[in-house]
Amino acid sequence: MPLRPPNVDLGLPTNGDGTEEWRGFLPLKAHPQAIDPPGGVIVNWNNKPALGFASADDKWSYGSLQRVLMLKRGLAAKRRHSPASVVAAMNTAATEDFRASFVLPSIAAVLAGTTAPRVRDAQMLKLLLEWRSHGASRLDLNGDGRIDDPGAAIMDAVWARIARAVMTPQLGPTVPLLEKLLPIDDPANSQGSSYDSGWYGYVDEDLRALMGENVSGKLAEQYCGHGALAACRTSLWSALDAAGNELQAAQGADPSAWRADANAERIRFSGGLLADTMRWTNRGTFQQVMSFFRHRPGR
Repeated sequence: MPLRPPNVDLGLPTNGDGTEEWRGFLPLKAHPQAIDPPGGVIVNWNNKPALGFASADDKWSYGSLQRVLMLKRGLAAKRRHSPASVVAAMNTAATEDFRASFVLPSIAAVLAGTTAPRVRDAQMLKLLLEWRSHGASRLDLNGDGRIDDPGAAIMDAVWARIARAVMTPQLGPTVPLLEKLLPIDDPANSQGSSYDSGWYGYVDEDLRALMGENVSGKLAEQYCGHGALAACRTSLWSALDAAGNELQAAQGADPSAWRADANAERIRFSGGLLADTMRWTNRGTFQQVMSFFRHRPGR
C-alpha cells in the first residue's frame, strides 16, 4: 500500500511534476487486519476499505450504504451457521433489491402520515413496503419472463425520479454532472453485478437527517426540499406519481398487475460464445464455501 506525501488531498487531483509521488509503502503489520473477530465473521463484497484508509482515487461511491449490508444482515440472522446456511444467506442477498431493503424505509418515513396525490400512488407505496417485508426479491420463480412482485416494477420506475427529487433542490443544473461522476443507480443487469455504486447513501442520509435522526457523517447541506419537510414530501410524492403515470400507460391502471421484465436482466455470457442465459443474480467475482473441522496444528 503506497504512502502519499502529507500534503496530498485524496479528494483532489495530484500534481504530476514528481513532487507528490509515493513515499514508499506502508509496512504489512500496519495494513488493516482482523484475526478471529468477536462476531466470528469477516465479510467482503467489494465494499469500502477499513476505517481510516482511503479508497482508490477513481472510486466515489463508498458511503453509508453498500450492497455488502445485504450479506451481513443475512449472516447475522443466525447465531451458528452450516455451509448450507451460509450459501442460503449469500443467495438471498444475491437476489434482493438493495434499494428496497435499505433506502425505501427512509423514503417511507418521510411520507408517513401524508396524503398521496392519488389513491394509486398510495397503493404504489404500500406495494413497495409489502415487497420489502417479503424480502424484496427480484426472482422470476415461475419462469414467465416477469419478476413476480409488482414492487420491482415500481422501484425500477421510481428510483431515479426520487434520487433526482432529493438532490436537485440544492444542486440544480449540476445534477447531470454528478450523474456523470457517479451514476444514480447500479441496477440488476445482464452482466450480473449490481448495487455496487449509486446514490443510495446520498438519498438515505439526507432523508434521515431531515427526519431528525442522528446521522453519522451526515451531508454538509440539506438537499430534499432545501431542508423543508413539506417541500420534500411534495417532491417525493410527485416522483411516485410520475412513475405511476409511466407504468399505467404501459401496463394498465392496476398497480398490483405491474411487472418488471426479468428477461432484460438475465445474465448473458461475455464474448457471445454461449447463447444460453441464466437468471439474474448479484454475483460476486467468485464464491467459495469451505468448512474447517479443526484448527491447524501449532507451529
